[in-house]
This record gives sequence, structure tokens and C-alpha cells, in this order.
Amino acid sequence: MRNTIVELRLSSTERREINRTISKMAVANHGIDRDELLREFDPNASGEFFASHARGLEALRQDGMVAS
Repeated sequence: MRNTIVELRLSSTERREINRTISKMAVANHGIDRDELLREFDPNASGEFFASHARGLEALRQDGMVAS
């Protein structure tokens, strides 16, 4: 794109609720993160919560930030 101005902004600078829940779960399980542990930690979590979590983990795996 030539002669174009693009402005990018974060929609929010606050940690999302999903990130807070996952952080609490990881601390409680000594850094281990698995679907079954997350389901035990938050049995009322929605399917979208788990799908979002899986997408985030996959992105981190692809960047080499977490191990499978």
C-alpha cells in the first residue's frame, strides 16, 4: 500500500477474564496446562472459552513459547 496511513490501537489494555482464569489455573497446577485441568478448574466454562484458549496455546506453540 503506497501513500496510506494506518492507525492501530488495542481494543483494551486490561487482561481478559480468560487470561486471568488460565493464569490462576496454571499457578494451581505448577505451570501445567491441559484441557482436563482447565475443565476441573472451571467446570462452567463455555465451549468458546476452551476454543479461545486452544487458539492462544497454538499461537504460543508456533512461536516456540510453550512446549507440547
